[in-house]
Amino acid sequence: MKKIVQSAYHVIGSFFLICGGLSALIVFLLGIGYIIDCFGLTQGIPRFFGFFVAVIISPVTVVVGPWICLIFYHTWTPLIILYGGGFTVTLVMGTGIRLQNKAEEMATPNPRTIPSPR
Repeated sequence: MKKIVQSAYHVIGSFFLICGGLSALIVFLLGIGYIIDCFGLTQGIPRFFGFFVAVIISPVTVVVGPWICLIFYHTWTPLIILYGGGFTVTLVMGTGIRLQNKAEEMATPNPRTIPSPR
């Protein structure tokens, strides 16, 4: 019975980690897309250059971009997607890691329950 529970923890934890990773990728791409659209970088000639620069400096784009969109363009969408999605991804990945650790704890024997050799 213990092996079944351990396997269930491991499978469910892996599922949460995979879902969290895919969600992080989707949140990142949607957030960058909304920020690029908000700044008007998808129009005209600078389309490719604007996208290239936004992806190259993506940490700055992800942190500062949603606030600029909110303050200057009055749109909440990038802020909600990036920060709300990031919070959700953190919860899902944290749950997956916790379940994986629980499966590992169940796999390692407790030193107090192992009989000592005489």
